[in-house]
Amino acid sequence: MPHTLVAMTAAAALAVTVAFTSPFAKVDVGIKPYLSQLRQGPPAYSMGCSGALVTSSIVLFAGSCVKSYPSHGWVAIGPPYKHGKEDNGEWIQIESKTFHPRLSTTTFEYDVVVVKLVSPSKHDPVVILWDDAPPGSTAWVRGWMPRNRTDRNLYEAPVRIETTATCRSQLPWLDFKTIQCASNDAIQNCFTGIDGPLTTTTKSGVDALLGLLSLQLSCFEVNRPSDYSRLSKLRDFVEPLLCPLNV
Repeated sequence: MPHTLVAMTAAAALAVTVAFTSPFAKVDVGIKPYLSQLRQGPPAYSMGCSGALVTSSIVLFAGSCVKSYPSHGWVAIGPPYKHGKEDNGEWIQIESKTFHPRLSTTTFEYDVVVVKLVSPSKHDPVVILWDDAPPGSTAWVRGWMPRNRTDRNLYEAPVRIETTATCRSQLPWLDFKTIQCASNDAIQNCFTGIDGPLTTTTKSGVDALLGLLSLQLSCFEVNRPSDYSRLSKLRDFVEPLLCPLNV
């Protein structure tokens, strides 16, 4: 047993020394127009959840987040700010929400909802990468800071894709079959916690969607990775809802 404790201590020390930290920066939503927000609509204009436009009429969100806002019936596509009226992004009403039938709001398994819009968006969607990004590779998170009341702007930051073992050691109550995690110690869960989808950059230089922010940790959970739905494991559910639309 003492040897086990020593090994765990050494592993923890190693995790500290290899922590990934990189600054975040403001970004122009005009070059990332697929970024989307779940909104309640008039007269309430605050953001509910972040998501991504993946076809002209479909937006993906984390299902656990959307279930927390049952009265929100609009999507703002390409909004530069986390709060704002109809001039803040392209506003389109929601026609339907299709949640994964195995979604769990306890373990955050299968955390995705396919949101269909009543009319197509004018913005270009992001492509979905149906493969996992390898551990240690760099991805990007882009979104807003919902817990920072004084900052409405859109931000981006690089994050490091972590191994499943690292994710489990930090967040053991989650099920990582359909979840992935990524870290950047500059992104803390309160004032600098970025709520936005996880993307990577393809060899051709375009963004590709990897996952959706699944779990918003409390302010006390510092220096822990952020958790995202693993779209590579949700393809069987998501893709059939996209292809028949021919959009």
